[in-house]
This record gives sequence, structure tokens and C-alpha cells, in this order.
Amino acid sequence: MAELIMSSQFAAFIERGRVDTRDVIDMRQSVFANGVLCKDDAVGLFAVHANCALKCAEWGEFFVEALSDFVVENVEPSGYVNDKQAKWLISAISHGRHVASRTEFELLTSVLEKSKRSPEALSAFALSQIADAVLDHKGPLSDLSRRKGVITARDVSMLRRILYAFGGEGSIGISKSEAEVLFQLNDRSVEAENDPAWSDLFVKAIANYMMAVSGYSVPPREQALQGEEWLNNSSETRGFFTRMMADGLKGILPAYLAPSSTEAAFADRNAAFKQNETEASTVTETQAHWLVERMNKDGYIRSNEKLLLSFLKKESQNIHPELQPLLNMVA
Repeated sequence: MAELIMSSQFAAFIERGRVDTRDVIDMRQSVFANGVLCKDDAVGLFAVHANCALKCAEWGEFFVEALSDFVVENVEPSGYVNDKQAKWLISAISHGRHVASRTEFELLTSVLEKSKRSPEALSAFALSQIADAVLDHKGPLSDLSRRKGVITARDVSMLRRILYAFGGEGSIGISKSEAEVLFQLNDRSVEAENDPAWSDLFVKAIANYMMAVSGYSVPPREQALQGEEWLNNSSETRGFFTRMMADGLKGILPAYLAPSSTEAAFADRNAAFKQNETEASTVTETQAHWLVERMNKDGYIRSNEKLLLSFLKKESQNIHPELQPLLNMVA
């Protein structure tokens, strides 16, 4: 009965073409007091969002909150997003390869932030929305007032938010899908005009991916990717960042290998992955092939990639021969 009433209410909103503040208050206090409980109601909310030209300021927050809670909390096990849920969400919020609006992008980000674990394809899809906007002025995140292909401080902030959001339980290291999107951005952006924060994020993220697949005891990605300015505002992780930044890129390795009090909270989880230093710093054939392929894709070795190569050359104890020609290009 409730679903029939709600279907009628959704139809009424769509027929009049608007959602008012009073409507949102009523939905919060009555129908959705316990959240969105069924897929029909979720579909109804999407229909209202897509078909009502006039929506009050309160609608967007309600839409994101209600639907992100539904996706993350109302399918067992609570707190986890599986492949089926992720595919349904992407289908519901997008037209082709792009989200329908900035509100749908906020919903996608909220789902990543609320979930303990979700498919890496969901994070890569979110990152691709930013990449398409930056590189090709495509999608609702695009901004035609700025120069195409330039990564701004605002772009870095959005990228960092997505990478942090996906850093829940079981998602400590940067994934290959995420690394691929970041490389695409690096390959096609206007290097000289990118915000300096992009270089910091790119090198740390790719180094984090390489370390994670090499057996390092990887700290939470939110710590591993933070900018230097954040260090001054958090005494809790000061020890970790002091080690990581004490000697440029060389400081990354000791930071990953020497646990701080903050990282100790992840000791049980990390213990399953930790190996000795020699094993951890080995660049395998699979890794080397991937990195060579990515760096040679556009026929040009960029400054961020040179920084990454310098780090590997200094820190890895066993470089695969396939990577050696690239390493010979850096000091």
C-alpha cells in the first residue's frame, strides 16, 4: 500500500513539474523516516529528479542522502556495495559514459564514502568523470570557462576526494583501474600549466599502487596521498609524514616500512600482506611491463613520470630488465 501511495505522490510531483521545500520535509518526516526501503521508491526518486524542472534547494541534499543510504545500507551485507549494486547505480545516474548532472556525481561520491567496500570500477568511473571534464570538456563537471586539458587545484581536490572515498575497508592501496585513469590524465594534460598539487598526488598515488602490489605494508590511502600542507594540521600522522617527506621521494620507502602509532591500528590487516624489505622492493615482470606500457603510450616521458622512475631507481633492490631503459633516462 505504501508503495502505491508513493507512486501516486511521485506522479503528482512529475505532473506539476516541481518539488517544494514542504514536499521534502514531508518525505523526510513520514514516508522516508526510516530511509528508502525498496527499489521502487528509489526508482521513483530518480524519476522525480529527472522530470521535475523546478526543485527546491533542499532537494539535492535529500536525494543524495536517501539514495546513498539505500545503496549502501539496505542490501545485505550492510555497508558493502557489490558488483550488481554498482552496475545498477551507474545505470541509474548516467547517460552513456557520463553522469546526468553534478547531483548524480555527488550521489556517486557519497556512496563511495559511505561504503566499507565497493567494486574498484565504481571509483574508476567517478575518476573518469573528472578526467573527461578536464581533457575533453565532456559531462556535467566540465567548465568551458577554463582552458581545456589543464588540471586545476579544484580538479585535484575532487580527484583526492574520490581516492579517499574509496579507501574504506579492504581498499587501502590504489587499484590498477584508478592508476589507469590517473595516467590518462597525466598523459593528456597540459603539463606546464597544471596545478602543482597534481604532481604530488600523481606520484604518490602511482607509487602507492606499485608498493601495494609489491607486498608493502601499505598505510591507509588517505594518509599516503595527503599533501604536505595537511601535515601541519594533524599531529596524529606527523611521524608518518615526517619520514615520508624528509628526503623527497626517498622518504616514501621508510614511511611505508616503519609503522607509526597511527598505522599500528591497521597492523592486523597489514600483517597478512607484509614481506621482508627485499621482497617488498622488488619490481616484478608484470609491474614492469605495465609501467613501461603506460609510460610509452604517448611517446613522451613527463616530469611526473621521471620523478616516479627516480624513486624506483633509488629504492627498488631488484629492478626487472624491461624497466631498465626507462631508468637509464633519469639521474
